Amino acid sequence: MSTIIRVPVRLKPGAALLYDCPLGGEGYQAQQFFKKYRGRRATFVDYGEKLVGLFDHKGRLPGRYRLSGALKVRFEGEDEVQSTQAVHFILLDKQVEACDASSLGERLGDLPHPILFYPGDFVRFKEGKAPGQWDGDVPRRVKEVFVKEPLAPAGVPRYDIVENEDECQRRKDAIKTKLEKEKSVTFTLSPFTSESHCATGEDLELVARGNAYWLYHDPTKLAFASDEKENEFWAARCTRFVSNEDATRLLGKLERKIGGQPHLSLQEAYQLCKSEDADIIVEAPPATFGRAQKRYQVMKLHSVFVENLHRVAALTDRLWAEKAKQTTAA
Repeated sequence: MSTIIRVPVRLKPGAALLYDCPLGGEGYQAQQFFKKYRGRRATFVDYGEKLVGLFDHKGRLPGRYRLSGALKVRFEGEDEVQSTQAVHFILLDKQVEACDASSLGERLGDLPHPILFYPGDFVRFKEGKAPGQWDGDVPRRVKEVFVKEPLAPAGVPRYDIVENEDECQRRKDAIKTKLEKEKSVTFTLSPFTSESHCATGEDLELVARGNAYWLYHDPTKLAFASDEKENEFWAARCTRFVSNEDATRLLGKLERKIGGQPHLSLQEAYQLCKSEDADIIVEAPPATFGRAQKRYQVMKLHSVFVENLHRVAALTDRLWAEKAKQTTAA
């Protein structure tokens, strides 16, 4: 009986490959590419790269990362380097090296262009740069930052800027007037609907920094209107959910469900935070069916924000310790 040992490996530059892509499928351009190169030999040049921005869902710092699922290759008889999927290739030689699995997605360096403004920052448009009917000199909030194609061509960050309340109301009034004049079918515009504009850093100037900037640069300057607002901040972008299956396993209990949905009591959620298996508690949406009993979910801080653990632990105590005690007593 033979023994198979599976270890992560990394291709060495110059490794010989055979392009063995699937038959059919994909779009027209992909089919033409498959038809042209199927069965051709290629030489491995390098792995692809991926740009990662702020508040990455995997908890990574902004920067350039190796993309192990994409290869840069040079097909036999050509000088141009092509980028395509790793799964479509067969390795023809042994030019590989064992590596740590984490290195297959390792950080290669900083973003090609720095992020100038962060979500929650207040900025204003420089003279002559404001779009349409927007007031040019009015401070406005940065909603989101894009660092990848197609929203950020060539990796130059773009900033999603939100209209202010007056601009939003003027726009809605104009639409309502137009509909009434044309006797069109009326509809209600959501009060939460706001337009935004994607701008470059050259169009904007800073008015004031928000908490996202201080989180990445100096967490001692974080400031919130209330503990509840701070809890929302950490829960929204700085954490990953601890699944209810994992939570109940850590508690050594069977998973309970209310109305077909997993359930953690506040006391159990708080217990997980005190044992450092979780950091943040949020109230879960109510069950669709069954009793109107409150349900809770727990979250864990991404490792990139680990220096804030003591602050978050103190926040969790202030918000939930007394409530959990009262729940237990009841």
